[in-house]
Amino acid sequence: MKKHLLSICILLCIGLYSQAQTLRYFEFNTSCGYNETRDNSFIAATSNTDLINSVLAEIAKPIEERKFINGPIDFGNGGHNKSGSYWFNWHFIPDQWELADSTTEVCDGCPYTDVELNTNYWVNTVKYFCPWSGKPIQEVSEPLNVNQSNGLNNLTFYPNPAKKNIYFKWNTQDAFKVELFDVSGKALKTYNLTKQQPTINITSLPQGIYFMKITKQHQTVVKKLIIMH
Repeated sequence: MKKHLLSICILLCIGLYSQAQTLRYFEFNTSCGYNETRDNSFIAATSNTDLINSVLAEIAKPIEERKFINGPIDFGNGGHNKSGSYWFNWHFIPDQWELADSTTEVCDGCPYTDVELNTNYWVNTVKYFCPWSGKPIQEVSEPLNVNQSNGLNNLTFYPNPAKKNIYFKWNTQDAFKVELFDVSGKALKTYNLTKQQPTINITSLPQGIYFMKITKQHQTVVKKLIIMH
């Protein structure tokens, strides 16, 4: 019986790791005409093999010939959507977006000036985002670390996968804030880490894949976390 349960646990762990690794991330640029750098780009994720191949094929074309992104959006950054060091409060729902030649004008706009500053309206009313200038420019190999400050490089955590507690180690006296998000980008919990309190307890959370947004002053990094019970 114990061997059977262990086998199930191992298979589940492998499955969760596989799910965490299937997503691939692509950066899209936009040219909105506003003098706002946060309107210049955003990141979308997908695990759809056909879509991944389509995006890669588009990137190989001259940019004026590439198709643009079109799809439903939701609250939260999804653990990946950012422009430079700025994290958006919305994201394209992974595996539900596509590349398009044309679409209705009602969902055209800019990632920051329009969607970010009016997120409730865009998510609840428009529901879709189709920036006509939003064309793929590159695949991001480590999307959760794009343009991150290296000031957080000394912080590590373990174990991962985790069952009960997550332990953090760093070599300074700095304090950190840890925000936990689910895969949809929904904020779940916030923790404050200090040298006196370097652990967080995750027993109340169901097993699955999560993202930890770790912040020190204006420096931020996002890490994947797998919880197993």
